[in-house]
Amino acid sequence: MMFDVNYLAVLITAVVAFIASGAWYAVFGNAMVRLQKEWRAAEIPEKPDPWKMLGFFVSGLVTAFALAILIGLINISGWLGAAGLGVLLWIGFAATQWLGSILGEDVPLRLAAIHAGDWLIKLVLMAVLLGVWR
Repeated sequence: MMFDVNYLAVLITAVVAFIASGAWYAVFGNAMVRLQKEWRAAEIPEKPDPWKMLGFFVSGLVTAFALAILIGLINISGWLGAAGLGVLLWIGFAATQWLGSILGEDVPLRLAAIHAGDWLIKLVLMAVLLGVWR
């Protein structure tokens, strides 16, 4: 089965997800830093290094590209099916990874919830944008 990836949609989706994630951590960042300090008992920088921000963007770009391929493979179009796919991927992958971190690494539940919420928003937003803009 052949399909075309809309590279402009992938790039813009990655930018939108990066901005949405920034907004999420603008709201929950202080709580996240406090929880990390309590958990690790170490000094946590208030802002990530610029190279880490680039890494976060590249991660979102790769996720958007993979999601665009998946949406093409299963032929999703429209926001509702795409949103459902985003939620399904979050439950099947992101949420289960955070559960593993909670159980295996003793990551505090509230800290994991902050990160899991970011991924829920990103995956649903990315899926909807890519599902509608094919």
